[in-house]
Amino acid sequence: MAKKGTILIVDDERGIRELCRRALKETANRVLTAGTGKEALRIVKKESHPDIVILDVRLPGMDGIELLQKIKQINSRIIVILITGYGTMESTIRAMKLGAYDFVNKPFSLEVLKKTVENAVKRKNSTGRAPYYKPFHEYEPHDIVGENPQLRKIYKLIGKVADTAASILIQGETGTGKELVARALHRYSKRNEKPFIALDCASLPPTLLESELFGHEKGSFTGAINQRLGKFELASGGTLFLDEIGNLSLATQASLLRAIQEREIVRIGGAKPIKVNVRIISATSQNLEEMVKKKTFREDLYYRLNVVPIYLPPLRERKDDIPLLIKHSLKKFGSKARISSSVVVFLKKYHWPGNVRELENIVQRLVVMSRDGNITEEDLPPQILNLPKESKVKPVRTEISDGSSVDETIADLEKRLTLEALEENGFNQKKAAVSLGISPRSLRYRIKKYQIKK
Repeated sequence: MAKKGTILIVDDERGIRELCRRALKETANRVLTAGTGKEALRIVKKESHPDIVILDVRLPGMDGIELLQKIKQINSRIIVILITGYGTMESTIRAMKLGAYDFVNKPFSLEVLKKTVENAVKRKNSTGRAPYYKPFHEYEPHDIVGENPQLRKIYKLIGKVADTAASILIQGETGTGKELVARALHRYSKRNEKPFIALDCASLPPTLLESELFGHEKGSFTGAINQRLGKFELASGGTLFLDEIGNLSLATQASLLRAIQEREIVRIGGAKPIKVNVRIISATSQNLEEMVKKKTFREDLYYRLNVVPIYLPPLRERKDDIPLLIKHSLKKFGSKARISSSVVVFLKKYHWPGNVRELENIVQRLVVMSRDGNITEEDLPPQILNLPKESKVKPVRTEISDGSSVDETIADLEKRLTLEALEENGFNQKKAAVSLGISPRSLRYRIKKYQIKK
């Protein structure tokens, strides 16, 4: 690829296409634009394949994920950068598995987009090939909920490593959702039709842990009245998730290390080695590096488990996700309760030592304690109400920028253009949608998203 190649911008709104084209005209020899997926595919085939395609996930007719898949089928070397306001776990992981280079999340400045494009060009120039990772917006109960930048990085990492056989070590405080990450890694892997077996290493004494892991033969110890298969055998072909791995005794650690290295186990009381094929995902709320230094955790086992580390941030480091988590919890409990904005402010100020698990418990309590489906400050538990007065602040409303410089964010521009189109057409949604070049359904979504009122 030449230092400056061809960029294709795909978005259903002319204003956004033009804004991105102007921002990127110095980054490429040519910048092409398309308003639909069908038009974009014609350009990809006709123009000897652009070097970079920047496309919005929400497109009329053919969405960005489907278009990504078709582009990669035509030429897997094309770099595809997705623009989305919906960086949920499922859409991000699926896109990374299909070969997306990166996500740019709305709202963003055009400087961020330019930097992402420049990094992709540099990487392709240095390797001679496209950076391709082969290893959607309501949340489902099994999803990791959040759109914080730290979580979005985790979604991308899951997309890159899910199909590999690498051992994963998930680290994070209690209640942050480590098992959800493990289940996502299994669900998006090639092993997803095989079992996912979880074992909490903190819930059993050492004498029983080895039996749980490796199984036992009949009569191997008092109470062993039948042969029993261990978790390794039960997870055959699938994934074995070992939670709180730091609680294993040194003797059990040695047995686990041998099973990982030799890919075989021996049941307690047995003599015949049994071949096993499992992927190990482990998790801990403890500092294993410190335990290695103190000789309470085997260094060789630590490196075997920690091939790909994933760190889950505590809730206090991603409080911007609290409204999403509240909504998800209400849906989980089947509640249509309404939570006042002042309650959300209190919840955002709390330090959450129990993380997401504690928040779910609090929301469940609020649902039970609420009157007539309205949750107010009176329903909050004492530990959340006992905050210093200076913590009781009202959220600040962010005003929309009236400028149209290249530093204007996509969200600002999208809202401003939508409002102008509605005002120019007397709030006739059909006419406004035509003038914007989008479908009436997309316009209704924007009106709801930006809370635009006549």
